[in-house]
Amino acid sequence: MNDRDIIQRKQAEQAVRESEHRFRDYAETAFDWFWEMGPDFRFTNLSHQAPFRAAVIGATRWDVAADVDEEPEKWRVHRAILDAREPFRDFTYKTVRPDGSTMWVSVSGKPVFDEQGGFLGYRGAAKDVSDRVRADEAERSLQETRLELARIARVTTLGVLTASIAHEIHQPLAAVIMNAGAGLRWLRGEPPNLAEVRETLARIARDGQRVSDVIDRIRALGRRAPVTMDRLCLNDAIREVIALTRDEVTRSRVALNLKLGEPAPLILGDRVQLQQVILNLMLNAVEAMGHGEPRELSIETREDGGAKLVVSVSDSGLGLDPAKVDQVFQAFYSTKPGGTGVGLSICRSIIEAHQGRIWARANPSRGSTFEFALPIAAESSVAAQSMGPPLGS
Repeated sequence: MNDRDIIQRKQAEQAVRESEHRFRDYAETAFDWFWEMGPDFRFTNLSHQAPFRAAVIGATRWDVAADVDEEPEKWRVHRAILDAREPFRDFTYKTVRPDGSTMWVSVSGKPVFDEQGGFLGYRGAAKDVSDRVRADEAERSLQETRLELARIARVTTLGVLTASIAHEIHQPLAAVIMNAGAGLRWLRGEPPNLAEVRETLARIARDGQRVSDVIDRIRALGRRAPVTMDRLCLNDAIREVIALTRDEVTRSRVALNLKLGEPAPLILGDRVQLQQVILNLMLNAVEAMGHGEPRELSIETREDGGAKLVVSVSDSGLGLDPAKVDQVFQAFYSTKPGGTGVGLSICRSIIEAHQGRIWARANPSRGSTFEFALPIAAESSVAAQSMGPPLGS
């Protein structure tokens, strides 16, 4: 071997060492520790960084896991992957540290075979992902709390609307009773007037459907319904809310001014949740107006540059303190005596979940305006078809 061969061999050895160091650095920054297991899936080796290393050697992964009974299907799939000698990535399971605290581990591994193809076991890496799992659980818990608060707010609002609900149901039921009596009189005629009977039965069917529609919408407001994102006409949704609140608005001696832009573009959203926002803003506006002053409530929809649909709810009440306008959407902040401070916070959560924005401002003369903007759905240039007459029409 000449000097040139020796130099080339040393250079090759140096390159191999550098490559090993480089990949070791990559692996150690990507994972917390490494592990090996035999063909019986029992751990044979763990790197020194591994927690409770001594206790794990000789045990299987499911021996040290704390969620085998909680999530049997997850473990069944994992065992099937191992039995099939397949690689796996990011399998996450729960275990318990020696001090009794819970730890979540994410593992990845690949099968190892000898030159003849004999299965030798698995080799892989692991990472402590406890912080990530707890953060995900906290986010899910927060979302569930928000949904429950939204449901409670809807149910609370229904209590305010009891008289309106009774009125809306009473009207079509009274019509059903009246038409049924008329139908009986037409049948008792000599000869029976079957044409009038048919028209009467059609009116009964129509009024019965109106009762059903009222009940369905009330149940939708009160139940823990899943979010459904549909293409909808927000003008129609607003008309339904106005019909539901008409009795309350009339009893409060509020003059309602409605200016809905037509033709209305479609948006993508959950009808019930958006109606909850409109309902909350309307009732807040009614409550904000004193009895010794003009009581005017205005609701308007308009397009903003063809990309967004803006809904505006204005009142003639005392207005907002300009210095505190940004606080009204904060949770538990309320300007009303005895207010819970969750209604507007929930409204903001709903609008933001629809990729929109909500804001408030004091009017130049008196009162305040609350507005929210939602993206217009793609291919919604054609005006939405009306859903039929609103409740109570």
